[in-house]
Amino acid sequence: MECTQPHAHTGFHELMSLVGTKWTIDVLHHIRQGANRFGLLKKAIPGVSSKTLTERLRTLEQEGLIAREVLVPTAPQHVEYALTEKGSSLGLLIRTLDHWPGGSTNI
Repeated sequence: MECTQPHAHTGFHELMSLVGTKWTIDVLHHIRQGANRFGLLKKAIPGVSSKTLTERLRTLEQEGLIAREVLVPTAPQHVEYALTEKGSSLGLLIRTLDHWPGGSTNI
């Protein structure tokens, strides 16, 4: 099928710049699986540094993919993360791509 209209694929490029960064998919996956606290995520994702995990969590929250809830306002704070509706819908896309017949990049 030949396309006769120019497309910038802006949404796709924005999505890939977000989820294409190292550890982002892992963070989303583990939050979905119930690792909803920083320490649990750190244990669930071997190799991720605390700094990188913090950066990913902040970015995902700013993009509206996860929600951050402060449970007890103490030092250190007790915080839990959960996928938002937007984050859950992204999970459907990721699962679809996971099952995409790989190997061929001819689009």
